[in-house]
Parts: sequence; structure tokens; C-alpha cells
Amino acid sequence: RDLCYGSQMKWCGPEKGPVHQAAAGIVNAVWDLWAKFEGKPVWKLVADMPNEQLVGCLDFRYVSDMITPEEAIKILDREAEGLQSRIEEMQSVGYPAYTTATGWLGYTDEQVVEKVAKAKAEGFTAFKMKCGVSVEDDVRRAAFMRKAIGPDMYLMMDANCVWEVQQSID
Repeated sequence: RDLCYGSQMKWCGPEKGPVHQAAAGIVNAVWDLWAKFEGKPVWKLVADMPNEQLVGCLDFRYVSDMITPEEAIKILDREAEGLQSRIEEMQSVGYPAYTTATGWLGYTDEQVVEKVAKAKAEGFTAFKMKCGVSVEDDVRRAAFMRKAIGPDMYLMMDANCVWEVQQSID
């Protein structure tokens, strides 16, 4: 909280914009360092944590009207029965992820094909494409990206707040 609400940083907007991004980077780095210190990936650090300790790491300030720390602990306790099988699944098949590395703005069509082939070889089945330069270019690039990844894989768009709501729907 101190990172976001310090008097010198508050003018940037609490928990938004550059302050939010900087705080998120620091928080992520702390989790990563903690996991490295424990000699395990972050997901395993979290899975191995006692429920009370895990819930104690969370800030419920904006969600306490929907869930309290006590309710979160009860949910985790209730779901603990299947924890070991979920851990085994993570260790054997992993967790599905997507890549943005294939669809950045500014990539040539050739670069997209190259990067898609590499990502598919690494096992990715979901791809995010940055868009928002122009609708015409977005449509062209989306069709090209779809052809490169094939019909059975996921294609997602990320306009980074460039489109209005109706543009996104259209």
C-alpha cells in the first residue's frame, strides 16, 4: 500500500498508471525472489502455503464486500481435498498459457510466421495479437495471424484501450 499511496506518488493516481505498473513490478519481483529462495516455482510456493498465510498476502480492501479473508480461507479449506491432484496435473501437463510474442505491432508478416512457428513448436496453442493502428490493418493482420496459427488454436486481440466499446464489438 505504501508504494501506491505515498504522498509524493499519489498525484499519479492511486493504483493506476505508472504507479500501479511500478508497484506491480515490485510485487511480482518479491514473489519471484521468495520462490527462488524456496527453490520452487511461484505456483508451487502458493500451493504449498498454509491457507491463512496465503490469504494474509492478499489485500482485500476493494473486494471485502464480495469476499472476506475468512470466507476465502473457508473456500481454500473446502477445496483442499483436491489440491494434491491439481498439483500433480500442474507437474505433468502444466497450465495453458498464451503468447504475445507473435503479434506485436510493427512485425512484418514474415516475422509473424517465424514467431508463430517457434511458439507452436514450444507448445503454445493461444496467441495474442496487438491491434489498434487502424481497423483495416487490424482486420488484415488478424486474417494473416489466423492463417499462420491455424483454425484450431486461439487468437486473442489486445487493443490496449485504443478502441471504444462499440469498435470492440464491431
